[in-house]
Parts: sequence; C-alpha cells; structure tokens
Amino acid sequence: MKSTSVGRDTLHELDQPLKELAYVSNHWGPLLRFMITEFKDLDLDLIQRCAEKIAPLNWHICFWVTADMIVAMKDLLFSLPCDVVFDHRGHLPAGEGVKHPAFEIICQLMNANKAWVKVSAAYHDSESGSPSFADTLAIGKAYIATNPNKILWGTDWPHPSETIAGNVMPDDVHLLNLLSVQTDNDATLIHKVLVDNPKNLYRF
Repeated sequence: MKSTSVGRDTLHELDQPLKELAYVSNHWGPLLRFMITEFKDLDLDLIQRCAEKIAPLNWHICFWVTADMIVAMKDLLFSLPCDVVFDHRGHLPAGEGVKHPAFEIICQLMNANKAWVKVSAAYHDSESGSPSFADTLAIGKAYIATNPNKILWGTDWPHPSETIAGNVMPDDVHLLNLLSVQTDNDATLIHKVLVDNPKNLYRF
C-alpha cells in the first residue's frame, strides 16, 4: 500500500477531481503522510487544509512526527475532520514513555474515535535496544490496554531509518514475535491488530 507525501509545493495536487482521487484511494491506500522532523517545518495551516480536502474521500492523515509536535498540535488534532494515524507509538521518548504528555493526547484521540496508533518498529526511539526493546514495548502495551480497537502494527520494512544510519537490519520475524509480547500472546487480540483493525481503517 502506498501513501501520498504532502508538502507546500504539492498541496495543489489535492485539487484534482475528487472522483480521480477517490479512485486512487481505493487502489493505493486512503492516506496522506506527513513526515516532519523539525518544528520549523510544522505547518498547522497546511495540515488543516489537507484534512479538509481529503475528509470527503474518507482518507486519513498518517503522522511521522515527534512527541513534542503532537503536544503542539493538540488542539488541531482534535478539530481535524478526518482520522489520524500516529507512526511508531507517536515517537514517545523511551526515557519518558507514557509519562510524556503526548501519550495522554493520543489515548484521548483514540477513545474519541479520531486516531489510531502503530505499535510498529520497536527499535525506533528505544534506549534498551535489541533484542527486548523493553522500553518501547512497554509503551505499545499501554496503548493496547487503552484501546485495542485502534492499534495497528508493522515492521517498518525496508527499515529506511536503519539503512540511512548504517545500522544492522532488524530481523522482521523477531519484530513480529514482539507483537506477541505486547499482546500477552492473546490470539484474539493479535488477530484484531493484524486483521480486524487494518481492515476497518484501510477498507480492505
């Protein structure tokens, strides 16, 4: 499934006929992705305008942003007319974990039926590291306990961040096995995360 990356210079692409965009969403994935690493690039007005464009198509916005940005976007996130998805647990700093205010914001959004969170790529933001990734798995378990109906999962293959950093490639089988740790090996819950939830969000 592919997504459409959005920046100031590509906003005009959203002004194509809605019929054509709806066709694309049905075949390539109904989402726009914002990958923002620096506060200077956080454009709340752009996000709002994009959300208004895609809401009639039943698309959602996927955010790859820092936890501090989520805090800064709190009011906007609750007002957006479309669902949002947070990559990699909302990038909560492992040292703070669920004590970071972004955790409560994301949980509130999930419980308001406005957001989903990916408990993916356990190596992202982890300080404890491989093989346990105990710190990020604890965050994932807390999200699952909050609202298992709003949880998504993925390995983040082909692991672009690790390629760029020159790190050893993660073992995707091990990453999958870590989902069992986060769900206490509950088969029903695993099925919900891997099958039911993505089916509901992506309309498989």
